[in-house]
Amino acid sequence: MRLASWRRDGRNEYGVVAADGPRPAPAQFRARYPDLSAVLAAGAQAELAATSAGETPLADAALQWLPPVPRPGKIFCVGMNYIAHIREMGRELPPYP
Repeated sequence: MRLASWRRDGRNEYGVVAADGPRPAPAQFRARYPDLSAVLAAGAQAELAATSAGETPLADAALQWLPPVPRPGKIFCVGMNYIAHIREMGRELPPYP
């Protein structure tokens, strides 16, 4: 399941990105969970998927994509994290991880 946040018609929204396009969370669901941070904190991803399934897919052109999770608690950045990738880049193996 792919979750996303976007801005449409001056409002921040979120929902599930389905094969046929992004499907927004219904207003009743957003009233309980104002953003994806709240959905994740409550463990309500399956409920989001079920309630969004009945919504009409949106056109990508109508959306301004936002970071999926507003105000994340942590950001992890990973690079050169495996030997094959380091070699692909033509770099020397570091002496330690």
